[in-house]
Amino acid sequence: RNPNGMALFGDVHVHTSYSFDAAANSLGTTPADANRYARGEAIPFFPLDKQGVPLGRVKIDRPLDFLAVTDHGEFLGERALCYTKGSPSYTSTFCNNYRANERQGMMMLGRVITTETPARITELCGADGALCRDFAASPWRDIQQAANSANTPCEFTSFVAYEYTGTPGTSNYHRNVIFRNAKVPSKPVSYIDAPI
Repeated sequence: RNPNGMALFGDVHVHTSYSFDAAANSLGTTPADANRYARGEAIPFFPLDKQGVPLGRVKIDRPLDFLAVTDHGEFLGERALCYTKGSPSYTSTFCNNYRANERQGMMMLGRVITTETPARITELCGADGALCRDFAASPWRDIQQAANSANTPCEFTSFVAYEYTGTPGTSNYHRNVIFRNAKVPSKPVSYIDAPI
């Protein structure tokens, strides 16, 4: 706290490879990478080699004072199911098609949030959607752990956060949900779970 006030600089809308529509998917960057970058450390960057491994490095020229990684609350479980070898859905037709082409995968999931009545994809999540909700727990823990580990009071603030994303009829219901401390819900409340 500074009684005279102080300008602080940060970013409250950052996506990593945990978001279904992020360029970070090509790089595999994580919430921990985002926090390292914000603190002034170099992280992997383009170009990619033939195996998709980043060859470059990138570093911000001036570290930030605060950060909120706001990966989409929607599809954390779906992406985990499709990218975790051995998961119940990993070899499904949906996941094979999803992994085959990044843009195609984005469209496959994105169509869910463009309706006024979003629903989990049965082939991927099961009839009641529980499989996707269950598999969302691990990336949500990663997001929390990255923020809590990077947070150093009076030096750098890392908020636990996520993005609530609905786009029914091309309306934009994108909202960043940012928590003031480590007391957060067990899972993000997504547009699929609670449409507006």
